[in-house]
Amino acid sequence: MIKIALLCMSLLFSLLGYTQNYRITYEFEIPHPEFPEKTEDYLKQHFTKEYKKYNQISEFLKMHTISDGNAYYTSFNKIMESDEYDSTTLSSVKLLVASVYPIYYNNGTSLAHNLLFSDRVVEVDNEDYLTWEILNETKTILGFKCFKALPILNPNKPNIKSSFMPVHVWFAPGLNFKASPSVFGDLPGAVLELENHNSTLRAIEVQETKEKPQIIKLRSGQELTTYEALDKRAQKAHSDYMDN
Repeated sequence: MIKIALLCMSLLFSLLGYTQNYRITYEFEIPHPEFPEKTEDYLKQHFTKEYKKYNQISEFLKMHTISDGNAYYTSFNKIMESDEYDSTTLSSVKLLVASVYPIYYNNGTSLAHNLLFSDRVVEVDNEDYLTWEILNETKTILGFKCFKALPILNPNKPNIKSSFMPVHVWFAPGLNFKASPSVFGDLPGAVLELENHNSTLRAIEVQETKEKPQIIKLRSGQELTTYEALDKRAQKAHSDYMDN
């Protein structure tokens, strides 16, 4: 009897300590470009063609988030390059959808890579950048009731590029775990839709998984940096390129 009781207690504790992991798949949509009034027709044609190509890529290129409840890992799936979708095109699309990726979020802090500078890992403390205003506006996504949340930028971060900050998100309290397609995941429920100034990301599937979030660790030669420092470095690199 004692052995049976101990076995039952062991099973009970294992069940209480069990947490289910989830995998969210997002698709993206890039809005049609808006052109200044005097834009030449050939430029309009070029960028309209690129816009169509980028949205066609969304049929194959998806973003996935793996969450264990408190931490999550977000990245793109891997797709084969082709004559139509070469590495430059794929990189351009990814940068429009997410300025930094992949992302590892844990306890309010995110670590993320950047395509342009592999020697730096961006560290983002959510509380340093924003607070969330949760609205009464709701809608249903994949059967889950979602609330709209607006980011309120902290006064000490006045010059953050719009591509880094979401315009708004829709999160599902019924999915009571941390998950987001961005570095900003400190919400009381998984983010199922996010709009930024370059694209919109929407969840198309939520499923249980045995996968675990990958942890981003500094490799030899890598250093932590802020998003602001990374952006300043990118602007300098662009300026140097244009001057040569």
